[in-house]
Parts: sequence; C-alpha cells; structure tokens
Amino acid sequence: MDLGGGNYNFHYTPVFTLIWATFFKIFGVANWVSRLFPIIFSLGSIAVFYQIVKKYFSLKTAIIACFLWIATPMFIYFGKMPIHEIPLMFFVLLTFWFYLNNNFKKTIFSTIFAMLVTWPGFFLVPVLTLFNRKYLVLFPIAFLLFGLHLTHDYFVTGDFLGGGLREILLTRLAGVSIIPYVSLLARWAWTYYFLLIPLSFLGILTQLTRPRRLCIDIVFLFFIYAIIYPIVFRDASYRHDYLLIYFWPFLALSSALVINRKLLAILIILLTLYSRWDFILALQNSSLYRESVKIGEYAKNKTRPGDKIQVISFDKTLPFDGWFAGYYSDRPAIYTTNPDEINPEYKTFYYFSGGKIKAGAEISNNGTK
Repeated sequence: MDLGGGNYNFHYTPVFTLIWATFFKIFGVANWVSRLFPIIFSLGSIAVFYQIVKKYFSLKTAIIACFLWIATPMFIYFGKMPIHEIPLMFFVLLTFWFYLNNNFKKTIFSTIFAMLVTWPGFFLVPVLTLFNRKYLVLFPIAFLLFGLHLTHDYFVTGDFLGGGLREILLTRLAGVSIIPYVSLLARWAWTYYFLLIPLSFLGILTQLTRPRRLCIDIVFLFFIYAIIYPIVFRDASYRHDYLLIYFWPFLALSSALVINRKLLAILIILLTLYSRWDFILALQNSSLYRESVKIGEYAKNKTRPGDKIQVISFDKTLPFDGWFAGYYSDRPAIYTTNPDEINPEYKTFYYFSGGKIKAGAEISNNGTK
C-alpha cells in the first residue's frame, strides 16, 4: 500500500485493499461504502456456514447455529467493520465448503485467494493437510506467494522486509506471558460469546460419543483453524479483541449441537442479547479516535490533493491515530506534541484542549504565533 511521501505499507497481502478499493470505485468514497463491503462478506460467511451445517448436520442445527452467530456482540459490532478478518472468514468457509465437497481445484483456488486476503489465510494450508495429505501441494504454493510478496517489497523499498514488514513480524511474534495472556483471552471470550463458551464444550462431548466421523471432523476443522492464530501471534491476539472472530464458526456450530429445541435456542439468544445489551451499546457508541476523524476532515478542507499534514497537539491526553487522520484527510499525516518539531514539507495543524483545531496559516494570520 502506498501511503504517500515515499512511504509504503507491506504489512499485509494485497487483496483486502483491492476489494475495498473496488467498492470505492463502484460506489464512491464514503463511510457507508466502508461498512457495506464487510456487511456483504459477513452475510456471505453466514450463508456458506449455513450450507455446510445444513448439509452435514441438519436444517434445524443450521438455523440455530446462524442465529447464535448473529446474536453475539462480536458479530453485531465487528461484523460491519472494514477489517481483514471479515472477508477472510468468507473465503475460509468457502474453502471448507469446497473441501468437504471433495472439489480439489476449487479448494486450492479458494485457499490461494484467502492467502492473498491476509496472513491467517496461510493457516488453511496446515489445517487442510492435517485432514487430507493430497493438499500438501499447498505448501509450495504458499511459499511462492510469500516469496512474491517479499520480492515486490524489495523492488518497491529496496528491502525484502521493508515497508514495516520486519517490524510488524517481530512485534506480532513477540512473546506474551502465558498466564495473563490466557486470562485476558478467556475474559474477552466470555464477554463476546457468553453462553456459547460452555455450550461449545458440551457440543464437542456430544460429537465424541457419536459414530458420525465426518461431523466430528467438521467441528475440529473449525476449531483447529481458529486456535492457530492465538497460538502463533500471541502479541496481536493480546492487543486486539476482534481476533477472536476466528472462533465464530466453531462456537456457533458446537453450541447449536446441544440445543435440540427451538424454544431453548430462542431463550439462549434472548438471554445473550439481554445480558450483553449495555456492552453492545457501549461498543456502538465508542469513539476513541473521534478527534482524529475531526482533524482529518478539517485538514482536508484546508489543503489540496498532494499535500501532507502535520498535527501538533497541545493536549497530550489526545488519543491520536494517524490512520484515521490520514484516511479522513486523504493526505499522509504525522503527529507530535512538540510545537518546535515543525516539518516545512507538511501543512501544519494545531489541536488545542477542548477540541479546537487551527491551521498553521490561520494562527500566523491572527498574530497568535
């Protein structure tokens, strides 16, 4: 991704950005478009999940599992967020659908697309190989795609691990103390998934006592894929609660397997919504980087395309995010709290306590600088 000013971001494989850009090209650049594309992929994930569960379990289980999925705070809030995990989940489930239907070529193609969406798509390779050795062919394909990404990085930045890739890999692979790590993930899981946690354990037990081998494999297929990310990337999972998204299919399916009455399913869904309603509202009304959005919008109206902006804040408590400011200004953005660190190549904007924003030129003209 070109961030402007000779800066590039190679943190991710390219397809997520291309999908987002395609939606902008078709519908225009707007916030509602940024919400539209994850909503479409979220609904697509549920549709594929429904087909899998209906075919290999039952229609009733499929309906209950889908409603359990939809009722979680994780889906209600993050299901409309333009983050990599949303389109990836669709392609992961699509890959599993092709795999379960013994469609080798489509499984390979869908896995490649998942890998090009973002890095956890690569986890499909060991998971599929674990269940069927003929998918060993995916390993050289995965190495080839990773090599192409590094080669592209080298040609653009002069460094195979440039564009922030080295730094983000080292950060994501950093160790986190196991006890506080597991404790935090357990609290997040209970907060976002509530009763699906104990129900899923019961669901696993019910499957282990049944002779239907394929159904057991599907449950563990979902589980093994979900558990790889928090094992490999402990730092990222410790920082970002939404990475528990990968447990969506496993928890919804395994929980639905122990609910044999529609009335019981309705009660569990209503209890989930009731017990988590205040939390859902808090998520919906969260605005940690609202000021960064305001700064970006203000700067866009005061600058021209091609300009770069610098934000100097006199409020050191401001939770500034350069991605938000850069997105809403459509300009490369940097930030400092030191008024002496003025870069003449950037248009300067000052942020004052109370939310007041002024352009550097306006301050000079008013004689206040």
